[in-house]
Amino acid sequence: MAKVKVLFSLLGALTLLLTGCNENNQESESQDSEDEVIERFINVKDSETVEVKSTKNYSLNNFIFKEVSPVFVDSHIDHFVIPVYQQKVITNVAQDGFFTLDISLTAKRSGNLYFNVNYQILEQLQDAFRIELYSQSLSKSVIYSFKTMESVTEGKADLNADGVNDKEEFTGEEIIYTTGEHSYNVEAFNTNPYTSVNENDEINIKATVYFDGFYTPSVMPGNHNPSDLDMLFEIR
Repeated sequence: MAKVKVLFSLLGALTLLLTGCNENNQESESQDSEDEVIERFINVKDSETVEVKSTKNYSLNNFIFKEVSPVFVDSHIDHFVIPVYQQKVITNVAQDGFFTLDISLTAKRSGNLYFNVNYQILEQLQDAFRIELYSQSLSKSVIYSFKTMESVTEGKADLNADGVNDKEEFTGEEIIYTTGEHSYNVEAFNTNPYTSVNENDEINIKATVYFDGFYTPSVMPGNHNPSDLDMLFEIR
């Protein structure tokens, strides 16, 4: 198994700003560009085969994604945690930094329900990007990203930002931080169906959008300002 890149940079540039100004651009002296606010949205889209009954547009104008890692109960995400220096088992619960929305869909025909996104995101962040679809009535959770992978939830890190992996205070051994689980599975968008449906079925899904801290780059781009995130459902 390939080693996971554990890169929780919580003491450095921790957050992914979805509404940031052009700080990396040396021309940012301009007061106009500093004052400019570009509003971003999560959009849940209707299609020829699916009607969205719930809210379709969620503003990300003042929202900040943070690097988090999921903890599972009954095979779905129960909450998220963030690491603390020298605390090997990560138990510090994240109160924010992830986005949840309740989606209600009506099937216009029978078939298999597929999930995809339209999201212009930096390539170095794609391995960290995740969306869980969880249906309580179906007892079904699937976590999606840009590729199918085993997402490892344990490894080394440099949380005190001294340039080397954290070590045990007395033994000098490198610390393996862990959520208590080794890994979880991730499906690629638009590959395997989420569930099968019949015409006129109503499907209720809790979607959770997050960036897994075990896969985020150690130095976050200072100018991360992606497009709207469009969530796309289709029955085939």
